[in-house]
Amino acid sequence: MLRKALCFTLLCCFLLPLTAQDTPKERPYRMGHTHGYFPYDKDTCTDSRSDCSQTALAAFLDSVWQHPHPAPGEPARGKVTVSFIVEKDGSLSEMKIFEDPQNGLKEAAIAALERMNELEIRWVPGEYKGKTVRSQQSLEFPLTEMKHSKEKERYETEEKIYKVVSQMPEFPHNNDCDQIPGGHQINCSQLYLKNYIRKELNYPDDALNNEVEGMVIVSLIIERDGTISDAILYKDPGYGLGEEALRIAGQMIADNIVWKPGTHEGRIVRVQYNLPVRFRLPN
Repeated sequence: MLRKALCFTLLCCFLLPLTAQDTPKERPYRMGHTHGYFPYDKDTCTDSRSDCSQTALAAFLDSVWQHPHPAPGEPARGKVTVSFIVEKDGSLSEMKIFEDPQNGLKEAAIAALERMNELEIRWVPGEYKGKTVRSQQSLEFPLTEMKHSKEKERYETEEKIYKVVSQMPEFPHNNDCDQIPGGHQINCSQLYLKNYIRKELNYPDDALNNEVEGMVIVSLIIERDGTISDAILYKDPGYGLGEEALRIAGQMIADNIVWKPGTHEGRIVRVQYNLPVRFRLPN
């Protein structure tokens, strides 16, 4: 009897810390039918939900992917698989690498997924038995290389619009940013961009009256001379927010703002750039 009591006491000692450790977050579901999915425009997509979501996800990742170059002129090869949790609010967490070629792809893949959280792009969370749940999912980033000289020649034509480049375009800034070492110059440039947007932004009355806020994404082409063209809405919460974001993009053109153009493998190229414009209701 004493031995049974001791066993029960020891079992409780082991179970209590485990229970306390598991309570903050529910266990994520791994079954396919419980998975969340990337948001897409239901009004324009006529395919299945899975196909529409995958197409929208691929378009977004193409627009933010920063391909690593371990050596000058030598893009990284291989693939990387990332596991992550789609939380109940649609945000992503607990990003982990399954396969890592050790050539910068790991960091690039994590950065691409973290960009979704930065832009407040929320997945549709998973469901199980009618309840919203956390779901564990994974994505593989396949990376291909040019195999034929004709394909490579077409890839390098001047008129091609690049989504993935060695160096993304930068909003104009003063010489202070040039003194910052490494990739922090881009963050400095983005600060100038945010200040410009904040100065130009006029909150639409329709959105104010309906207490609507959110993120608008405008897709732009940064030309080889640094000018802007082809501004279109990529994400629009409505109530005039999208129109205001487009107006700001047009104001850049009216103000003759010239960006530092993007480069790829040492060449100045045309780049598709997603411009986020955040709308927050005044306190």
